[in-house]
Amino acid sequence: MMMKNAIALCVVALAGTMAAQEPVSISLPASNASVHRSTTFSDQNCSGFINKDRIASKDMIGGGVDTPDTVRFNAGDFVFIMGENLKTGDKLSVIRELRDPNRYEAYKGQYHMIKSVGLPYADLGHVVILGHQNNSYIGKVEFSCDAILPGDQLVPMMDRAQVSYQIPTQFDRFPAPNKELGAHIVMAKDFDFFIGNGQKVYLNVGSKDGVKVGDYFRVTRDFSANLSSEVDALSYKSPIGDDTQRVQPVEDVGHHIPAFGHPQIKIKDFPRIALGELVVLNVTPTSSTAMVTFALQDMHAGDAAEKISGPNSSAGEPK
Repeated sequence: MMMKNAIALCVVALAGTMAAQEPVSISLPASNASVHRSTTFSDQNCSGFINKDRIASKDMIGGGVDTPDTVRFNAGDFVFIMGENLKTGDKLSVIRELRDPNRYEAYKGQYHMIKSVGLPYADLGHVVILGHQNNSYIGKVEFSCDAILPGDQLVPMMDRAQVSYQIPTQFDRFPAPNKELGAHIVMAKDFDFFIGNGQKVYLNVGSKDGVKVGDYFRVTRDFSANLSSEVDALSYKSPIGDDTQRVQPVEDVGHHIPAFGHPQIKIKDFPRIALGELVVLNVTPTSSTAMVTFALQDMHAGDAAEKISGPNSSAGEPK
């Protein structure tokens, strides 16, 4: 009898474990009906990137027609370029190596994680070479993402293909873990912290990890993420019960002294939640630039991401 009871308990425990791994899909409103869309020219060419090594370019913006009164140049403006070995008709991409002047970490360890991936760069626009006089080249800004400044670098034109994506009608809100390829959002474009639809983010996986343009990632977060934030962690120190409860529960975050006699809510046992999806726009060996195609709630720099199948996937890729 004792053996039968032990077996029964094992079966019940196993069933509970299996149930804990079951994904929970939700249906989205009809307004979010599955629609195939494509990225815009700006999505592709203004997204920025992280490069493992510093980009060494001797070609840079020197000024323009109204220098020194004007130092910000946009589409249609003539610019003077300091460089060498350029030819009339050459088309160049304008980029800028970035630094965060606020020195604010969106999550603990962000600077270290970004440094391990590479150096962040902004895409600023495209310039075409019109001619050469004295020791400078004359160029015209054909397209601009943001104001182009003296000192911004020029590199050979970056050719980025348009990417298709799909808005889902079903979304796994509490998906089972996908162990195929995990990543993190190391930072967002413009050093944003809160991230929503259409915004660009940078992942710490790239072509050396098998990531390709058009790949899909699902963004997830577990409740331990709040503990690493000094601000969000304060909520766990606040009472969660009500005066009408005879015995109020307490949240166990793993490092507090247990409150004996009170029901313990173990935060670590909560399921992780899925926040939305990303599509990869371009890749370097160590990083990927991706766009948020669907967000059920705001994402944060530091959130986890995992590769999933999408409309651009080949058969046999992870789901």
